Amino acid sequence: MKVVVKDPEEFEQALREFRRKVQEQGLVREMRRRAHYVPPAEARKIKSLRARRRRSR
Repeated sequence: MKVVVKDPEEFEQALREFRRKVQEQGLVREMRRRAHYVPPAEARKIKSLRARRRRSR
């Protein structure tokens, strides 16, 4: 991912553009998901709990 800063005064604008691109690509969510190892059995359990909660709403 690349954001070009043309003038030093435009740094704030470039920073906002970078944050928007990161948000669109879902990189923050991916980094949080990969921060800790979750065993496959635990991942299935979490997935089914989330599905149950969704269905009950």
